[in-house]
Amino acid sequence: MPAHKVFPWFIHSLAANLSTACPAGCTHCLWKARQERIALHHAVMTQSQMQRLVAFGKSFGIKEVVASGGEPFSRPEALKTLSALCSRNLMGLHAITSAIWADTPQTARTMLEKTGPWSRLAVSIDNFHQESIPLKNCLHVLDASRLLGIPVTIASVEGADDVVRELPDKTRNEVPIVSQPLMGMRLMQWNELDAPCINMSVPYCEEGDAIYGCCGDLCEMRNESPLFFGKTDELPQKGIAEDRITLVKYLRLFGPVSLYRELTGEIPDGTSPFTSQCELCTSIFTLPQASEETTRFLNREQTRVRIALAEAVLFSNTRQEVNTVNIKRS
Repeated sequence: MPAHKVFPWFIHSLAANLSTACPAGCTHCLWKARQERIALHHAVMTQSQMQRLVAFGKSFGIKEVVASGGEPFSRPEALKTLSALCSRNLMGLHAITSAIWADTPQTARTMLEKTGPWSRLAVSIDNFHQESIPLKNCLHVLDASRLLGIPVTIASVEGADDVVRELPDKTRNEVPIVSQPLMGMRLMQWNELDAPCINMSVPYCEEGDAIYGCCGDLCEMRNESPLFFGKTDELPQKGIAEDRITLVKYLRLFGPVSLYRELTGEIPDGTSPFTSQCELCTSIFTLPQASEETTRFLNREQTRVRIALAEAVLFSNTRQEVNTVNIKRS
């Protein structure tokens, strides 16, 4: 079976769990159990692991590293090291932050200057985060980013974004707001789950050197995960198995509900037993012979033709969106 040494065209970023630490203590945190599990044996990404991560990303055509956590700014020296590594390899650095650390405007500006350069930032603002984090902290990061010329967005949650309306009009008008579906908080309807999985556009590094196809719950299966690609020091030579890449493409284009239908023959309707696509994905691969059946399905000529056609449509639509943005800017 051929091995890939470059990612599909729609993958430009690589997320990395930089730290398991986060001082916010948000009660809704979906990552808490995983952070605690990692911290038991490997709490932080080391400098040598960062070097291997960036080398791996560069060899696979990655343009940007996304620093995640925990709270990535809980390790400013690590961010500074990672930023320097990315810059030397002509890659950008992006972080998603709760802004818990930005208690004053000067603190926010000093931190961003110290840890950059940055390709972009995202600040989490929603009803859940603001139970623990003052909204002013988020404003400090947004204002400092704009002063320093760093592209910044607000990351919010559909149905839990009342707090966004409390932001000054100038901020809401000037800073793009990206809203994600409310996940992990309630049982979702099957039609809500029936969508392409956008997480498949960002491979994920956990435990310092393990690369997965996404940051979802399938990481908990560790080496047994159907989306486990391998280790950062092995993949540049060994590559990523064809079946892993094909699965990433299928989930990115059609989503886990489509795969569930194919494997079970069911046409689910109404309320699902899942609170997210991630839970659904995990349940699929705990089905008897799930991996074998998935491999057989993905290797069918009809499936591969369907993937190729859908990928062509996605590429065409993406190019149109890029061209539309460029026309508006010019």
